[in-house]
Amino acid sequence: SVMKILTTSMAIDQGLVTPDSTYNDTGSVEVSKYRILNWDFSANGTTTVRKYLQKSLNTGSVWLGQKIGQDKFYDYVKAFGLGESTHVGLSGEAEGTYRTPNDPNWYPVDLATNSYGQGLATTPLAMLTAVSSMANKGVLMRPYVVSKIVTKNDVRTFEPVQVRQVVSPKTAETMMGLMRDVVDGTEFHGAQVKGYQVAGKTGTTLVSIPTGYDLDSTIASFAGFIPAQDPKISVLIKIDQPTGGMNLGGQVAAPIFATVAEQIMKYYAIAPATPQKNLVRAP
Repeated sequence: SVMKILTTSMAIDQGLVTPDSTYNDTGSVEVSKYRILNWDFSANGTTTVRKYLQKSLNTGSVWLGQKIGQDKFYDYVKAFGLGESTHVGLSGEAEGTYRTPNDPNWYPVDLATNSYGQGLATTPLAMLTAVSSMANKGVLMRPYVVSKIVTKNDVRTFEPVQVRQVVSPKTAETMMGLMRDVVDGTEFHGAQVKGYQVAGKTGTTLVSIPTGYDLDSTIASFAGFIPAQDPKISVLIKIDQPTGGMNLGGQVAAPIFATVAEQIMKYYAIAPATPQKNLVRAP
């Protein structure tokens, strides 16, 4: 469901919706004879874009994907870099895979499932790089591992490289607000960090197997920035096949983000902002 960040940004960037635009969530949507349900089987009635993200509703992503249309959707997916390596400079980096309408095996239901993150594959680094464009005024940046190489004779320095403008700065700013509402606007959200605003999104997907998906195992994730009003770091937590009775991104990945993010804030001596009184920190 981290993919929902990108899908929502596409629709906003195209001027198709605002955070307060609504759709009628009946709990399911039919696409090419396939019935797509919300992850929690809920039906929420009139639902805003903001609420759909907070509740991570699959029906909302399908609604937005249909508004965007197949051509624009996959243009954006390519622009976000999900089908290529990030060129981070490490050997063996995998490229993402997804089908497009030009593929004979592509079907309209692929647009629906791709919109909320199923039916395509990407690496955690590529996804975090794409999501981080929201914190960089809509610009996709090339990640790098080494900042400089010092030898006896010279110093070679590596600087951040802008890849491309994917969405407008205004869209990125709007998405930052929505991602902040997902975390700090949701009571007891596991990614909340006391004293700081957090922007982010959980993700839970089934594990892919040769015959489809393993219904008994998940990959839990959370991607986000801190501090949300002036992001200094972005973090993606990915837990493969969590056990112990909890297997959702919000249950296992979000709390780890909170712990790691809080420690990094202390390490970099980034002072906390005044806590918002209307927010409640998870115990």
